[in-house]
Amino acid sequence: MSKRVKPDTQRILEIAHGWILKLEDPHVTQETREHFVEWLNASARNRDIYDQAITFREAFVSLADDDFDGDNHMPTIAERLTAFTDSLSTAFSETRFRIAAGAVAAVAAALVIAPQILAPNRATAPLSDPVSESYQTEIGQTESFTLADGTEMTLGAASLARSVYSEDKRIVELIAGAVFVDVERDETRPFSVKSGNLTATALGTAFDVRQGSNIHRVAVAEGQVEVSFPIILNEAPSGLLSREKLDTGQAVAAAEAEGMRSVTNVNVEDIGSWRKDQLVYKGATLDEVFADANRYSAMPIIIAPGSEAVGQLQLRGVFQGTDIDRLLSTVTLIHDVEIDRSNDTQIVVRKKAQQ
Repeated sequence: MSKRVKPDTQRILEIAHGWILKLEDPHVTQETREHFVEWLNASARNRDIYDQAITFREAFVSLADDDFDGDNHMPTIAERLTAFTDSLSTAFSETRFRIAAGAVAAVAAALVIAPQILAPNRATAPLSDPVSESYQTEIGQTESFTLADGTEMTLGAASLARSVYSEDKRIVELIAGAVFVDVERDETRPFSVKSGNLTATALGTAFDVRQGSNIHRVAVAEGQVEVSFPIILNEAPSGLLSREKLDTGQAVAAAEAEGMRSVTNVNVEDIGSWRKDQLVYKGATLDEVFADANRYSAMPIIIAPGSEAVGQLQLRGVFQGTDIDRLLSTVTLIHDVEIDRSNDTQIVVRKKAQQ
């Protein structure tokens, strides 16, 4: 026998539904995302109901054309999202909701594949197999490449990337280091750079993607780029994406542990300056700085165990990748740290001992 859902549960369901709609808007603001995280962390009940809402949402949104009666129109995404609120209310009113939710989760997982199986046949030409190429640079080496479509790609020092081209998309996977791309326009094949969980997509533009110390950065030298990154919930990537659209002279960073940060303005002249072996910092952490420096230094730079807080100290300035000694010297001048070169295999940075 079913029971009526409690008013407070219904209210949380409706709020959860509203958050899903807001967060899927490609123009969602950073302020909205922050308010969502505050609401989610306000109570365990909010998190529990939101998790169940996501489960049901996947089931409704993933339905294919053939799953609906032919006499009725196929619901829009908005109609499906609205419909699942009623389903949630019904499900929450059942005493065995927990068991039912597990079954729905299994159905939702299957429905992710269903559109490809159930959708009507469409006369489309078969796509050719993707073409993949790998690119790599050595420590201290910067090199430019022309990709298959004419896109110019420059790899930073000690960097590794892979291009995957097919008939409908162009992807460059940045595995390590930094990449600058001047994209050949092709409106039929979007161009994306992937760095970990971050994706930067453009049709025709010039932009820079860098990674280091579990932080991914994108800066736009020309045109527009859409950047997406998972929203971090409970210290792990969720199934929801946050998106930012960057214009010329804008940049954004995403940290694996915290998600997308706010968009900032940068000097266009500084974007991709590493192509001239220049390292430009405006408040970067030493963790990030040393990750960059290690792509130029023959001897790896590490932070000593017990001095982890040193990695969060910040640095500003312009340095030459070919002169890492000057960079390290500057760090010791502005921060209470010391450089230990007694080991012939690595350079150790540690907090200066108290006198």
